[in-house]
Amino acid sequence: MIEMARKAAAHGEQTVLFIDEVHRFSKTQQDALLSAVENRVVLLVAATTENPSFSVVAPLLSRSLILQLRPLTADDVRTVVQRAIDDPRGLAGRVPVDPDAVELLVRLAAGDARRALTALEVAAEAANPVTVEAIERSLDKAAVRYDRDGDQHYDVISAFIKSVRGSDVDAALHYLARMLVAGEDPRFIARRLMILASEDIGMADPTALQTAVAAAHTVQLIGMPEAQLTLAHATVHLATAPKSNAVTTALGAAMADIHAGKAGLVPAHLRDGHYSGAAALGNAVGYKYSHDHPDGVVAQQYPPDELVGVDYYHPTGHGGNAKSAAVCSGCGRSSAGKGRTVMKTFTDDEMNELLSAPKPYSVVILKRGPDFGSANTPAIIWEHGRRNFALRHEGVLAVVLPITDGSEVCGSACPPGPSTTPSPS
Repeated sequence: MIEMARKAAAHGEQTVLFIDEVHRFSKTQQDALLSAVENRVVLLVAATTENPSFSVVAPLLSRSLILQLRPLTADDVRTVVQRAIDDPRGLAGRVPVDPDAVELLVRLAAGDARRALTALEVAAEAANPVTVEAIERSLDKAAVRYDRDGDQHYDVISAFIKSVRGSDVDAALHYLARMLVAGEDPRFIARRLMILASEDIGMADPTALQTAVAAAHTVQLIGMPEAQLTLAHATVHLATAPKSNAVTTALGAAMADIHAGKAGLVPAHLRDGHYSGAAALGNAVGYKYSHDHPDGVVAQQYPPDELVGVDYYHPTGHGGNAKSAAVCSGCGRSSAGKGRTVMKTFTDDEMNELLSAPKPYSVVILKRGPDFGSANTPAIIWEHGRRNFALRHEGVLAVVLPITDGSEVCGSACPPGPSTTPSPS
């Protein structure tokens, strides 16, 4: 064909080459067209039901004008169906068709007139008049526009993930059902749920990942169709769970530092010291074992020198992130640049002693019964917390941070009075 086009071009004739279903051409076959297209030997017109960005090689695509043919509207399909009912080349009015049956055809066609006409033809051969029941019998299932290798595959899974992320459980179930009816691989859906559980929920609900992993395992064990319920179970859990991308952004920030060359040497006291001669090199010397301390947390330098004071993880106040925020509000981090932080449960006497100490402290009360407070909560002194949160006398979990810049002990949280240092009762 290309050779014939070359001969025609030599006589000033333009050859139009039409290729239907061009996505079925291999990359090698598509590359063979490139020279003829580039040298204007042929005017190539190609049609495909696939996304050309995925199915057509880039060099050919870059030399093409892409025209997207969109699905017919409901009114367009209705016009085509009605014409087939009335036209002499169709049913010519010989077989009555109920209006409700026409509407069902329009709905099931999903923009594909051929689907509607095929269903109408099958129903007209089996029933007179054509009713809704006859149309339903002529179709095994609704025309779900879904191609596992094309746009619909990516569009529907994208909408599914975004609906779960957006906590719209009904929309999420719709897209899940759409994929299942179209025959999507349930393992693919399960994998995407596992990714979402860490990416969009994380510590806001640590059980979300457990549910997603269990769902993926169950899909492997029991298969379809029973696995549909498991996927729905996981979808509902993840869609209704509190959301947080704090883990995602924290990892991204840490990796950005690595790519920027901020790796640094592992601090000597954290290095491996199990072998003979390690101590002579200074490895593991001075390491403080967390479990030897009453609260199981010890402040020492953990990051390399270049990253002392780094702050990657910023938990939100959503769901379990509130507790995560409490634990991560500074505990165990290096005193260099951030100040030594302690988290423990204080009694009244301990809190009174702390607040009367000459060194000013900021006290963030974190927990007493129901959760309140987070890493972003203003400093709350004991007396202020007792007044506003009806705290009991014992067992209050607090984070104590030294004030190193000369600021007030409690800032805006202090009760009115001449002194910023409280005298607890």
